[in-house]
Amino acid sequence: MAAQAVLRATALVETLSCAGAEIRGTHGFAALQSPHMSEAGAILPTSPSFVAGVRERLDYLLRAGLVVGNQGLNSAANLAISLYLIRMLGVAEFGIYAVYFATAFGISAVVNALIASPLVSIASQKAASVRAAMIVSASVAITAISLALLLLALGLDLVLWLVAGSAHKTLLAVAFGTSMAASEFLRRACFLSGRADKVWRFDLLRYGLLLVVFTLLAWFNAEATTAQYVLLMTVSNGLAVAVLALPDLTGHASSWSYKRARVHIAHFARSGRWLSLSSMLQFAGDHALLLIAAFMVGPFAAGTIRICQAIVGVVNPILSALEHMLPKKLGEDIRQHGSEHALVAHRRVSMLIMLAMASILSIVALFAPFILDKVSGEELHGYEMLLRLYCALWLLYPIVQMLSFIFRARGRTVPVLVSQSIAAGLALATSIPLIGQFGAYGVVWGTIIAQIAAIVTLVLMSERKSPLLLRENGR
Repeated sequence: MAAQAVLRATALVETLSCAGAEIRGTHGFAALQSPHMSEAGAILPTSPSFVAGVRERLDYLLRAGLVVGNQGLNSAANLAISLYLIRMLGVAEFGIYAVYFATAFGISAVVNALIASPLVSIASQKAASVRAAMIVSASVAITAISLALLLLALGLDLVLWLVAGSAHKTLLAVAFGTSMAASEFLRRACFLSGRADKVWRFDLLRYGLLLVVFTLLAWFNAEATTAQYVLLMTVSNGLAVAVLALPDLTGHASSWSYKRARVHIAHFARSGRWLSLSSMLQFAGDHALLLIAAFMVGPFAAGTIRICQAIVGVVNPILSALEHMLPKKLGEDIRQHGSEHALVAHRRVSMLIMLAMASILSIVALFAPFILDKVSGEELHGYEMLLRLYCALWLLYPIVQMLSFIFRARGRTVPVLVSQSIAAGLALATSIPLIGQFGAYGVVWGTIIAQIAAIVTLVLMSERKSPLLLRENGR
């Protein structure tokens, strides 16, 4: 429906343009102007630049709608999965799943920061043919990194089995992480190349597979362990990636060049090495705290934290759309209109995003007791303030993201690394004693302190005379 509306609006603009052209060609503008009006004062603004501008905005709104809608599907599916697992496993066992998820998310974030994030920022400023070649090169790099991690995890499990004489699940956690990394990379690559329809097919396939399996388990009252649920999600991610990505990769195999791929990957690595280190630090100052909480005060605390994260994840479509849309849009604006224009547009969009997120999270905070009661019953009674604190924390994430996009657009990734280093250090230094004293509340307070520190650092590291203006050279 949204696509049809945009197409109709575009057709209307073109129709008005044609009408204006006919008037100019036959009777001139006299019929549309008073005797005192010049041609510039015509009622119908039919210049090619005007029409092109309208079409560009309509096209951007359409793409943004597809991205946000897809992220809405993802957040709804992830929330549904979390609610299902809470009901099937209980809060404490769900905490073990949260440990798997935090580990996998950390792997995915680091891998994509090394390859996918630089790809989006760099390729968005290139021609379509160069952009396609970069996506193929990045796909090869992601595959190689994933295989190396899986082999390393397999070797570690074998060593632990030989030494301790018991089975460990390092390989399962890493496989979950690499499947998550491949899924996120495929989504970013498709949005970068304008294939939002393919992202929708991918998500419908992987979540559809899980829906079928979960329905069968519930129908037959079959019980599954946490590890088995994690395996199911890993397999669904992997199958969906294989079905949708392999045809494109094999289609480009004949044009693939090792020499060109090596140049592209080196380019990604130069920019992404700092982003990857930054993601490791962000993991240390965020998701690692969940692992520490599980170790210090038990899986119930980890489960409680993950439940609150899943609930405030209702705004994750906006956060994910930021990562998928804004770096690409910022890069295109810099290439076409220059840094000054790009910065003004970026600030305007940032304010609108913050307003939308604040509105949604305020509703979640207001109805926190009701929401927690419906999610887990009496188990989380008294944790309303924890959920409200996570609402406040989730408002800080987009600020850090949008500030970092500005530095990333010109390859100035060192400030992002510095900000995350300071944030991670503060988070670990403050959270560990707070976790011992206040349990799950210590995690959220430590993370809030970390994100505020990251924001302050990024602002202070920007230029003084022209704040956050992009420099062409230097880092």
